[in-house]
Amino acid sequence: MPASVDCDGKTPVSCANNGMWLSGTTCTNDCNKGTCCSTSAPTVCGGACVSLQTSNANCGGCGALCSTAGGHTCQAGVCQCPTGMTDCGGTCVSLTSSNANCGVCGIPCTNGRTCQAGVCACPTGSQECAGICTNVQTDNANCGACGASCGTSTCYGGNCGGSNLITNGDFSDGGTYWTVTQAAVGVVYGMLGSSYCVSLPSYESATLGWPDRLNTSLAVPIDTSYGYTFSYTVSTTSALRSFTAKVGHVVSPYTSVYSTTLDSPGVTATQFTHSFTPTYSDTGAGVAFTLYASDATTVCFSDVSLVRH
Repeated sequence: MPASVDCDGKTPVSCANNGMWLSGTTCTNDCNKGTCCSTSAPTVCGGACVSLQTSNANCGGCGALCSTAGGHTCQAGVCQCPTGMTDCGGTCVSLTSSNANCGVCGIPCTNGRTCQAGVCACPTGSQECAGICTNVQTDNANCGACGASCGTSTCYGGNCGGSNLITNGDFSDGGTYWTVTQAAVGVVYGMLGSSYCVSLPSYESATLGWPDRLNTSLAVPIDTSYGYTFSYTVSTTSALRSFTAKVGHVVSPYTSVYSTTLDSPGVTATQFTHSFTPTYSDTGAGVAFTLYASDATTVCFSDVSLVRH
């Protein structure tokens, strides 16, 4: 029998291999059945090379079980929660996002709040009304603002059915949110008394629109589930060559939800009313009036409304 060597300073029999003594080999780590354990798994436990730093069955010592129930794992020889997690009642949780343990173990988020960065808060798109998170875009009892009830009508887009969706549609705040675009040279526009007026030279055109480019967030959502009434009161000092009124997307590609060229404004202020059901939805619509004059004329608007039913 060849001379034996204690391959790791332990009993040579631990290095037995097919009845032969392992000769000429010295193991830095444990020797397991004639084979040296690797650096990544240097310790023999139950006949296998393992790492006492990461083995869930041998965490810190042979046979020391780290139960993975609740999300625990063996880390650096200690059974613990992963980085960024906290043990709350035997379960690893994130105190920054756990609705049952928000910021501190055992602190729940209620009344529609969710845990956000360790603080209970209302989700994005809702706000707290009387201690409860509410979507003021759709809540009939809090439509657009806390306590604003729609009664028997429906809240959609933060507005009650039956109310004007166009902010400053009556020009009570002057020309705020209104704009004139595609105006030819010589076109003059602005408030005249309580009306917004556009003066056109002969054979020139302009478009009056709402909302202006700086306030596109005011644009209203259009839904195919509802019907709408589009009305406006307008007068002109002389007949227009063409007049187009439309409801459509406020930014490119400026698609129309509804459009008409049938109205003929005259000297007497007249209210024109059109009811329609859109064939497609729009996330942000506004209104626009395109004016084209044969003779020099002034066109004045005193009220514009878009009502959802």
